[in-house]
Amino acid sequence: MSARFENVLLIDDNEINNVMHERLIEIAGFGQNIAVMPSGVDALEYLKNVVATDLSKVPDIIFLDIRMPIIDGFGFLEEYVKLSPDITTKPKVIMLSSTLDDQDYGRAKDFPQVISFLVKPLSVDKLNSVVI
Repeated sequence: MSARFENVLLIDDNEINNVMHERLIEIAGFGQNIAVMPSGVDALEYLKNVVATDLSKVPDIIFLDIRMPIIDGFGFLEEYVKLSPDITTKPKVIMLSSTLDDQDYGRAKDFPQVISFLVKPLSVDKLNSVVI
């Protein structure tokens, strides 16, 4: 069985969530190549230094935790949209959070890349609900 998406980027500061979500994405056949970044800063560096030099690694889907130290999910998005269109045109962003806040929905409307919000933890049903 081939994966639904070739490249998935998972950005979350919670190591347990990262291990669990990466494995779930693999088992569910959701993503073939999964890059896991423990912070928004690391994810931006990955996109600028790795993906920019090998565009075959541009993510199809980015799972982005909202609440992270240093740079939260919205801070990541503010920097992300400044990157080259080669990197930012294709990916669709799904915001992840333990709780959903109406203010987060409002802020997300400023970013057309954000297509959905999901409450953590991910599940097979939640992955199957992703439509781009």
